Amino acid sequence: DNEETIAEDIKEIVSNVQNETSTSPKKTNTKNNVIVEDDIDEEEEKKNDLEIQKELQSQYESCISVALKLAKGEKYTQAIAKYTEAISLMNSIPTAKKTLPSVYNNRSAMYEKNKEYENSLSDIEEVLKADKTHPKARARRARIYEILLKHRDALVEYGYAVAFMQQKMQMISMQNQYAAPNMNVQTQLENLQKDIQSYASKMEELTKIIAAERAPEYLETLKSSTIQRSLP
Repeated sequence: DNEETIAEDIKEIVSNVQNETSTSPKKTNTKNNVIVEDDIDEEEEKKNDLEIQKELQSQYESCISVALKLAKGEKYTQAIAKYTEAISLMNSIPTAKKTLPSVYNNRSAMYEKNKEYENSLSDIEEVLKADKTHPKARARRARIYEILLKHRDALVEYGYAVAFMQQKMQMISMQNQYAAPNMNVQTQLENLQKDIQSYASKMEELTKIIAAERAPEYLETLKSSTIQRSLP
């Protein structure tokens, strides 16, 4: 009886082992150069992920390219749609995330052209979260505030734009201090200087507007103060 029981136990153990080896993943056997199922699955998964990333990257680049062409053709609503599509793809493409400020800035420009000012301001917020020194975003926000008659806010934003552009000019000049003359660098510096002068002029205009806006308030305060002093 004991022998029969032991034999049955051995059969059961052998059966269990066979079942486990048939259902569980195979282990690596590098000595015999056996191709292991686990390795095949992992390699296939990596390959599929890479193909998906390439496809998403291609779609993303296509969206940006089409959006730029639409913007040049002044088809702003369609350009906005393409930039929106690019932004939705960006979250799935790690390498594309570094372009986030640029894409949001471009879409904010399209919103501005389309006179969708609140949407433009919302995109500018996203740009400044990633890069608070972004001069174009600052200047765009200043223009929109000016349109919305938020003159004091516009003045502040133009001030930021000028300050950050001056910093950029200094950085470019230092980086190219000992380099051979470069027309691209010179053109970049000239364009920055023009923008700085333009925004500085805007700041002067806004200062006058704000002063004029405050004048009635100041006169009313002065008048009230004079009346109070004249009372017995």
